[in-house]
Amino acid sequence: MNDEELYAELLRRLQGRAHAADTSSVSMIEFSPAVDGVSTGSPVRLHVTPVSLGDHLRAMASDGDRAFPGEAPLIGALQLFLVHIDEAVNTRQPGQNDLVVKPGGVWALSPDEL
Repeated sequence: MNDEELYAELLRRLQGRAHAADTSSVSMIEFSPAVDGVSTGSPVRLHVTPVSLGDHLRAMASDGDRAFPGEAPLIGALQLFLVHIDEAVNTRQPGQNDLVVKPGGVWALSPDEL
């Protein structure tokens, strides 16, 4: 899959609760986390572009292959990335509505920590 296809698949897997939002200098995906279909509150912003997502997923393809054997490595990496997003959302502190992708995972930050 190319970067645009991976980005579209990420949006799809966020189950229609997400949309790409471009500001003057930052690309992000904004979505409302939900548990069992019920919104958990404020929307969060995942700071990622198609290129940065593709780079990140390719870097973690072997981890995705181990975590989700039988899936194509990039799809396994995408599934593992979604686990990282859920973990960041579920462990964030109040006001930490910005998700930043770094080696080793996704981190929840407040706007002043960006």
